[in-house]
Amino acid sequence: MSGDNLPSRTLRFIDVAGEIPPEAREQLLALVRRLPDGHPFELLVQVVATVPGRRFRDQAVASRREHSVNPDRSVMLVVSRDDRHVELATAPCWASRFSEAESHALLASHFVPAMKAGDLPRALGATIQAIAAKLDEPVGRSARSPAVAVGIGVGLAVLLGVCGVLFAFVRNHTCRDCRGWGDYSERELIAATSTSEGRGEVHFHCGKCGADYTEIRSIPVRSSSSDNSGSSSDSGSDSSSDGGGGADW
Repeated sequence: MSGDNLPSRTLRFIDVAGEIPPEAREQLLALVRRLPDGHPFELLVQVVATVPGRRFRDQAVASRREHSVNPDRSVMLVVSRDDRHVELATAPCWASRFSEAESHALLASHFVPAMKAGDLPRALGATIQAIAAKLDEPVGRSARSPAVAVGIGVGLAVLLGVCGVLFAFVRNHTCRDCRGWGDYSERELIAATSTSEGRGEVHFHCGKCGADYTEIRSIPVRSSSSDNSGSSSDSGSDSSSDGGGGADW
């Protein structure tokens, strides 16, 4: 079944045999079908004995991406029984709604109490309803704030960069003696590397007072990131874009 053919809201179980009785699974599926119409989502539930190295975030993100029919609108709940931990991972488009702190608060309020009583189906039922309600919240200022903040930050960075270039241009072409305008040029003598500084020569001649000087200046060591900028690759295992968080019980 393709993502486009999925019902508006779906619940799928991954590796839960023996953990959630069949009748409890049917009750949870019926719960999802009874939810009010709202934002479409695909919710996946996975129960594992333990997560190696307690890397709950990596496990939840990897499972969400592996098992989702439509990764752009999926939510994964990984319940690690022996670790007594539950982890939530969401599609990146919901990361603003499900920050680490907000996800922890949701799980602590709706999942943890029932799990402390040993009732996994009830914990899942309460959490499913809480997730659906959070997805249906109006997109207000708080949900848009990360994107707005990024946009403002990029704009300020561009503005500061342009101002810095203009300031340097004016400074380099201004005579230090009479403050008149002059000709400025520079050339590289020794290239900088990632381990040593370079050397460059700058020359200035003032068209107003005739001042003329040549200076030798150092060129900063090149950063390793600039040396390797062409060799980096985008890894599909990066989990920073997904929303979510976890809680212990």
